[in-house]
Amino acid sequence: MAEVKEWTEAEINEIRWRIADLSRILAGLEHLAKTCYGEGPVNECPILEALAGDPHETENQHHKGGVS
Repeated sequence: MAEVKEWTEAEINEIRWRIADLSRILAGLEHLAKTCYGEGPVNECPILEALAGDPHETENQHHKGGVS
């Protein structure tokens, strides 16, 4: 019986980790969606820039006014 409980607790921890990971992904995507107006040239898209490079770099550019 102890093995079943250990397995169940391990599964619970795995699910919690996945939820936390998905929550971080969701927060990042929500942030990216706020930076995009849905207009303009594709080469100036803040979402594509973030996905192609360092997300901190794009975020810093946005806060400095470098990404519109």
